[in-house]
Amino acid sequence: MRVIGTAGHVDHGKSTLADRIIQLCGGLEAREMEAQVRVEKMAAMGRMSAAVAHEIRNPLAAISGAISLLEIGGMEPERAGRYRDIIRRQNRHLEHIINDLLDVSRLMAGKITLERQPLNLADCVNSCVESLRATERAIGFHIVVRAAPVWIDGDAVRVDQIVNNL
Repeated sequence: MRVIGTAGHVDHGKSTLADRIIQLCGGLEAREMEAQVRVEKMAAMGRMSAAVAHEIRNPLAAISGAISLLEIGGMEPERAGRYRDIIRRQNRHLEHIINDLLDVSRLMAGKITLERQPLNLADCVNSCVESLRATERAIGFHIVVRAAPVWIDGDAVRVDQIVNNL
C-alpha cells in the first residue's frame, strides 16, 4: 500500500487522473531542465570553438605569410632563414595548441589520471623559467623570479603545463 498526497489519501494500486498529471508534469520539468543543460553545453562549446579558431588562425596567418614571401624567391639566405624560423616557431605553437586540446578531450573523457602530491609552486615556476631560458623564446629578455614558497596539492606534469602556458 502507498500513500499519495498530504490529505492521507490511500491508493490501493489505482492511479487517479491527478496522480498521472503530477507524474507527467514532473517528467516535463526534468526534460526542460535537461534541454536547458544541453543548450548551455552547446553555447559553451561554441565559445570554446571560437576561441580555439582564433588561437589557430594567428599562427596559420604567420605561416602563410612566410610561405608567400619564400615563394617570391631571390632573397638573401639570411632573410629566407628568418622566414623558415617563423614557420618552425608557428608550427610548434600549433602543435602545442593541438596537444592542449587533446589533453582537454582526454580529461573530459576521464582518460587522464591526476597524480596529486604536495608541490612548491615557487619551485615549479623557477623550473619553467629555467627551461624557458634555454629556448629561443627568451632571447633578449632578462627574466627575474621572486617567488615565495606556496604549497599546493597538484599533479606536477599538469602544473608544469599550466605555468608554461602563462
